[in-house]
Amino acid sequence: MKRILSILIALLLCGTVMINANAQSQKIDPALQKILSSVDADEDLDLSIWLNVGQRPEPDFTSEDFETEEEYLNAYREYNIKFYTEKNSEILELIAQTVSLRVIYVSSFTPSVYVTAAAGDVEKIAAFDAVRSVSLKGASDDVPEDEPTYSPTEPTDPDFEKLYEKKYREWAGLRIGEYVYLELYHHFDSDGRADWALVKAQHGVPTDMTAYMMIGSRILQYYYGAEEFMFGYGIYDVKEEKFVDLYEIRNTPERYEGLTDALKEYKVGRPVGDVDDDNAVTIVDATLIQRELASIATCEKDYTIDSGSYDDDPLPKRYSDFDLDGETTIIDATKIQRTLASLE
Repeated sequence: MKRILSILIALLLCGTVMINANAQSQKIDPALQKILSSVDADEDLDLSIWLNVGQRPEPDFTSEDFETEEEYLNAYREYNIKFYTEKNSEILELIAQTVSLRVIYVSSFTPSVYVTAAAGDVEKIAAFDAVRSVSLKGASDDVPEDEPTYSPTEPTDPDFEKLYEKKYREWAGLRIGEYVYLELYHHFDSDGRADWALVKAQHGVPTDMTAYMMIGSRILQYYYGAEEFMFGYGIYDVKEEKFVDLYEIRNTPERYEGLTDALKEYKVGRPVGDVDDDNAVTIVDATLIQRELASIATCEKDYTIDSGSYDDDPLPKRYSDFDLDGETTIIDATKIQRTLASLE
């Protein structure tokens, strides 16, 4: 009986080891696995590691704690940088207690790090629960990825399958873990075929530079560096199989039917006339303009747009300048009211 129990325990332990080994193997990029099978265990490799840092908590401050939007954005960026830097470093220290490695780069924007480690230690690194994936830094994938077979039938949200992410990665020359990529919306032509997708994508780190652009009636702000899309958003043109920077079509958004509606639906940028910064133009905004003009109250969130734009594009000086004539007057409040009345 004891012998039978011993055999069962051994089988269970063996099964656990096989499951764990399989799990860590799945974390290793196929291209890296191919290289591991052909190099010596002590050969150094430059690795890109994507980490599990957990859910980032929201900061203990809000936009109302700051006098200007720029101050709030700067504080939020600093909070974001501090979170990822600390979490990434903490996990690296844990791994370094078991594996000998040299740190190349610790991201302060995404849960990722670059390190140099021996080929024989890659599986040890992948075995950590805090490691999501391990790939070879800077190498192109030799193993082809399967194209998604899913065809969208509804407008998407950030949790939808990313149908064109591989194409974006190839176009931008990036690897998984080096960027943020979302497909916010898929548009369909009159025959029900997908013809374009609204994409949000960015990488790099925040910069001190601030600029604005206007597309339709919405204003987008730029404050990230190293982006393929100048203001963080673009279009994937399904029929022409290419990415288009939203900045390139800022004056001709009608090229993509339904684009301005999608920008509004997914709150890309901030609409002109949105005085209270709730990402909508309502009767409240008209009332706030009237109250400020009558010196009854101040529109505290009617920020000045004073950092310029690319190519000297005309921009309103403030979000309350609804008619874009360069100043805030009672006419702006009236036009907001008339616009809202025509929509009812």
